[in-house]
Amino acid sequence: MDRWIGEYELANSKVPDIKIVVPPIETHYSAIAVRKGDTETLALINSGLKAITEDGTFDRIMEQWQGKQVIYLTKDYLQFFYLQFAVFFLVFVALISIYFVRKYRNLNKKLELIVKERTEELRRTNEMLKSANLKLGRMSMLDGLTSIENRRAFDAAIKQVWESSTKEEKPLALIMIDIDYFKIFNDTYGHLSGDQTLKRIAEVIQKVVNKPGNLAARYGGEEFAVMLLDTVAEEAAVVAEEIRRRIEELGIENMEGKSIITVSLGVASVVPVRGMEPDELIEAADKALYKAKESGRNRVVVWE
Repeated sequence: MDRWIGEYELANSKVPDIKIVVPPIETHYSAIAVRKGDTETLALINSGLKAITEDGTFDRIMEQWQGKQVIYLTKDYLQFFYLQFAVFFLVFVALISIYFVRKYRNLNKKLELIVKERTEELRRTNEMLKSANLKLGRMSMLDGLTSIENRRAFDAAIKQVWESSTKEEKPLALIMIDIDYFKIFNDTYGHLSGDQTLKRIAEVIQKVVNKPGNLAARYGGEEFAVMLLDTVAEEAAVVAEEIRRRIEELGIENMEGKSIITVSLGVASVVPVRGMEPDELIEAADKALYKAKESGRNRVVVWE
């Protein structure tokens, strides 16, 4: 049966669930024929077919027969369609790949930037912590009132210097200083005045011994300690006398004007050897200081 005739009959009879067999069981080709020599009729038929094909009438008729639009595809057209689809699919995959690669690169750059920023922040924070720790360490070694080294700093320094002096066989001198009648001064003028006096005396001591390797520290209360590197007793005595004189020249009144603030100083110097301890030098300077107190105060005594 001719396909067009079959589709027409199926459309008219409205028989459901009947589909066109693909491929067909048997194929024959039909053509529109006219009587030989009837060129006029043939021309009219061809003209009519061309017209209904171009204006869409042919497609509408076929669609009405089946309720669907019938499209006839050639093998070449299908191959061309598949080729286009494959190319489109490959282009689509390539574009998606490029998109994700660029997205990954941008994300990677952002992550690298974030890591760099965080690393820089950590570096700055670490430097701040180091600086703060150094500052705290330095502050822990300073006397809060006089701003010179405290007892803790002195104890650490004398141990270190003792070792180096022992190795180099060089003398190490120590001056112990005590303010005369300072308790009476505090009782008479008050602790605020006492604090100011301690500050002024600390400034004098620091100025006199302000040389590389020397150390001035508040040893406790009204007592100070001065450590002098590579210094024998005679040289240390000269420094001690300079400190005594300058403090006396401050002219700070004591005992309601009956006296002025003075200091007593004990000097000792040794060349450390193996088996000796820093306490031996401290004890010797303390004994010299005690002797200066007993001898009338406001003087320098060297321990022999």
